[in-house]
Amino acid sequence: MQQLYRELDRKGLKKFRPACYLTDEWGCPSGEPIIGIPFYLADPNLASLEKEMNDLEDSRQIMMYLRHEAGHAINYAYALHKTPEWKHLFGAVSQALSRRVPAHPFFPQLCAPHGRLVRAEAS
Repeated sequence: MQQLYRELDRKGLKKFRPACYLTDEWGCPSGEPIIGIPFYLADPNLASLEKEMNDLEDSRQIMMYLRHEAGHAINYAYALHKTPEWKHLFGAVSQALSRRVPAHPFFPQLCAPHGRLVRAEAS
């Protein structure tokens, strides 16, 4: 979280510090400016067990997820989803919760950093 806070500082978001909590997967509860972090990342023994059972995120992936969830947290903290610009670009949140935006090869903003297409949620 400290690295995320330093990155936010460098981008001029010096007062925004989303709280985090431990949960079963990465997330940001709808409407809440907080970040859910998988509980197994909080303990080396649990991380080792997770690595045996599934893929364990490396530091690059952890920061990728933190930045992604921080984007949702910023949206909720500053109510960006209520602005006309947001609604023009992404549609109303009430509509977004009922549909998903399919990945499309002609929209590079829907591509993950590793170049593979991802399914983007309209949120």
